[in-house]
Amino acid sequence: MASYRLEALWDCVYCGHIGNLGRYRHCPYCGSARNEDVAFYPPTDRSRANAINPSEHKISSGPDWMCEYCGGYASSDALYCPGCGSKRSDATRNYADIQEQKEMEE
Repeated sequence: MASYRLEALWDCVYCGHIGNLGRYRHCPYCGSARNEDVAFYPPTDRSRANAINPSEHKISSGPDWMCEYCGGYASSDALYCPGCGSKRSDATRNYADIQEQKEMEE
């Protein structure tokens, strides 16, 4: 039997994007900070849930990118850093480049 871990979701009141992952402090689509009084809710169906199942993998549209300000990684689809809200356009490095550089240094 598969084991799942579900993550609460929240909606951005600024851009209207629904289903942001609970761990995100900023909306990855508009960069706005999560409100202090945000209402978290459980995913209503497993297809929308952040269900961690080793047999299921999300296909990304490109490499994840690294935020120049907080050093956090963001999904290739995110326009803003979910950690600090910085714009993706400010990022100069992506995950693949960073890993390649680390391999060359070893």
